[in-house]
Amino acid sequence: MKYLFCAYIFLFTINSIAKCLAALNRKYTAHDQTYDTDYYGSFEEEDEYEIEVQELPEECKTLQYFVLIRKCTDLYPEDIKETYNDDFVEANNQYAVFGFEDEGVEHHFLTFQHSALFHCDEIEILGVANFLCRNATGSSEEIQLRNSFIKCLDHQSNMVDELLVACSPKLNKSTTFTALHYSNFIPKQRSSADHVTTMILHNWLWLAFVTFTLCIEI
Repeated sequence: MKYLFCAYIFLFTINSIAKCLAALNRKYTAHDQTYDTDYYGSFEEEDEYEIEVQELPEECKTLQYFVLIRKCTDLYPEDIKETYNDDFVEANNQYAVFGFEDEGVEHHFLTFQHSALFHCDEIEILGVANFLCRNATGSSEEIQLRNSFIKCLDHQSNMVDELLVACSPKLNKSTTFTALHYSNFIPKQRSSADHVTTMILHNWLWLAFVTFTLCIEI
């Protein structure tokens, strides 16, 4: 009877481990898929010693053929944050608007979170985190940011329209091409509900191990 009970506890422990690993795998996979869907494009993170140059995503490669001129800088308005709830921008953080003209239509490049780009009068985009910066004196330097993420819209956006007007009333509305750039991009943190779920799974696994250990010692 003792061995039958121990065998049952052993199977229960193995089953607990399997369920725990499967649940965690599903959760992290779902988290990654949400991240990819919400922000399709390129994400680059610097390791301690080296930054790899990463090409622009296909929908943003148009940017490589133009010189972008800085139009204005401002603070991200609280009402726009509340309305559109961009998870990667905080209210009152700085943002800058650069513009370029293509076939008589002015398009915009918005960069969020303060970076060296805010000191540039003109920029050329070499990659997701690589830029050629020129200032008013005509001197130029290459800028390589620590973290960068970019996505490009192929449609007009009410959020972009409001950000443009807030930055400068002289700016035109968004067009069929707008680039949104995050200088210090940090992926979403797991929610408190995810944390609670993980703790429950860990406690369940710990209980199974303790029970199995007691069985062996009987």
